[in-house]
Amino acid sequence: VAQVLRETMGQPDAFVFNEPVNPLLVHGYQEVVDVPMDLGTILARLLDGRFGAAWEVHREIPRVWSNCELFNSKESEITMMAKRLSEFFHARYTALVPAPGHMGMRTFSHGPAWVGHETVRYRANEHAWSLGKIVSHRCREGGVDEYE
Repeated sequence: VAQVLRETMGQPDAFVFNEPVNPLLVHGYQEVVDVPMDLGTILARLLDGRFGAAWEVHREIPRVWSNCELFNSKESEITMMAKRLSEFFHARYTALVPAPGHMGMRTFSHGPAWVGHETVRYRANEHAWSLGKIVSHRCREGGVDEYE
């Protein structure tokens, strides 16, 4: 997982997500975002042993993207950067980290998803992240993923 995180942090769009947002430079951030998160903090926690499993890192990463959209508009360039990074991270994670089926993880057409667990996911058609719990999953005609 550290490899995937480092690769994500090395992407051209990642520079604004690699360190915590400086509230002295980004006015109002602390009032809007309750739980700030960045890729560098996640990597440091991973290397310090604060995550017990790969899925814990995978669960924390979307907070970076959802915080970005929460503070910025859906159409902003920085939100589009977050979307590209989210897609990169997800593709690399899916390719390198096996889904632990014994813990309830199932692999669908788009990669691993926790059925019955809270998640944050990107809705490409709405250019938005959504919070919620995955109840079930199916792939509609044309390869579009649906969650209930």
